[in-house]
Amino acid sequence: LTHVIIIIMSLPLLLALLCVVSVCAGSPLLYALPGVDHEHAVALLGQGVDIRGSYGQSEIFTLALFANQSSLPKSTHVLIGELTTDHEVLILEGVSDSAVLMSQCSKILDGMFCRQDACVFVVSPGMHGSLGGCLTPEVNLVTMPPRAISPPRGFALPHQQGSNVRSIPIPDLLPLVSLQTLSENLITLTNFHTRQSQSTQAVQAANFLQTEFSKFGWNATQIPFRTGFSSNVIAEIKGNVDPSKIIIVGAHYDSRAANVNSPTDRAPGANDDGSGTAVLLELARIFGTQPSARLPVTLQLAAFSGEEQGLIGSTAYANSLKDRGANIVAMIQADMVAMNPTSDLRISLVTRATSPELTATIDAVIRKYLPQVVVGRSTACCSDQQPFFNNGFPAAFLLESASDPDYHKVTDVINRPNYSVELIRATAQIAIASVATLATE
Repeated sequence: LTHVIIIIMSLPLLLALLCVVSVCAGSPLLYALPGVDHEHAVALLGQGVDIRGSYGQSEIFTLALFANQSSLPKSTHVLIGELTTDHEVLILEGVSDSAVLMSQCSKILDGMFCRQDACVFVVSPGMHGSLGGCLTPEVNLVTMPPRAISPPRGFALPHQQGSNVRSIPIPDLLPLVSLQTLSENLITLTNFHTRQSQSTQAVQAANFLQTEFSKFGWNATQIPFRTGFSSNVIAEIKGNVDPSKIIIVGAHYDSRAANVNSPTDRAPGANDDGSGTAVLLELARIFGTQPSARLPVTLQLAAFSGEEQGLIGSTAYANSLKDRGANIVAMIQADMVAMNPTSDLRISLVTRATSPELTATIDAVIRKYLPQVVVGRSTACCSDQQPFFNNGFPAAFLLESASDPDYHKVTDVINRPNYSVELIRATAQIAIASVATLATE
């Protein structure tokens, strides 16, 4: 018989050990560090963090407990869940198809993480008995000593033939998009006096975006493209099945006043394009913290600068991707997605410098998952999807259906008639559903 080994960590003892090495401040957070073994985790995290050990054979990862988010490492990490003394943490090693296992068990877990031949489950009180419905009858339970470093080895099952791509629970993800979080990020973005590409405040905005992306486990970098301009901010989470395929969701974080070249005039840019940038930050939070949202392909969030001066930042980045032969599955741009003067929510799919097939796919996604949103078409020009389209990459552009009377004005602020955070939320939901659909096709 083939076996899956489950190791049970004693959580009360584990929490007590955590309190020895750090100050207990609420429930600790369980994180996984993909691609990091125990030795490197110790060197990376140092003292004050309870490193539980390394797991997996074909794709190793390390588990670590943190007292609070302020103690997170700067490296890539994935949140599994917040633990209480009643939770059980189960480590399954020798998993033949982690994608199937995650799909079957996701509804009864408070957190999970998989890396091909190993999985971590966080189980609520009373739910342990329900695991039998999603695991094979041959499961063998063994107890893991509280300070053990690694579970037993040598139980890997033969890898099953077929696809490792699992379905993403799109209906479960969409309600997670938060009006409050969107509003908070919009306030932060518009509190910059300006985000004009050549201003010092644009550099500060880029730093803010990089920090926020990194907080949710993304590999976030600033990529310069022209002297005197703030950098593009690119955040990435690698796919766990075919990381060579890349989906990009983009927005531009730079703003402008009536004088496009003024780095000092007030330019809050709440709609153009604070709205699209807020969408990126919400995608970063959800795709970065929800184990069920892990994608088989690589996802990039691209916050561009230099858009207002002629798509300079996005052109530089799209050209660089073309030069290195990147496999871009789709590029979806969100630019000005806040104006909604009607009682229903309306969004447009732009038909200029976009790919008809990708546009049709997103249209179908909206009608399936957000039927309350009215979908239209627009021939508007121009935004950061255009350089990707010009380089032969599939591209789409999400845009509000109504015109903005405060376009490129000091009055492009949040608190004004017809500015709709609800439409921004719907746009974020469209982006999530579209990415998940495209990633698993």
